[in-house]
Amino acid sequence: MEMSFYPIDIDYIDREIKAEIRIFGKTDDGKRICAIDKTYWLLFLSHDSFDLQL
Repeated sequence: MEMSFYPIDIDYIDREIKAEIRIFGKTDDGKRICAIDKTYWLLFLSHDSFDLQL
């Protein structure tokens, strides 16, 4: 389903190793909407993983 809306706020809910991204907004006709993306994986990289020259 495709729809146009104006994003107002974005947050996330931590679900173990995955997260749900929530995008709150309003449609062209003024209705409120919350789009949820459940495909986001949490990813943490350590600075020890890279040979950084600062």
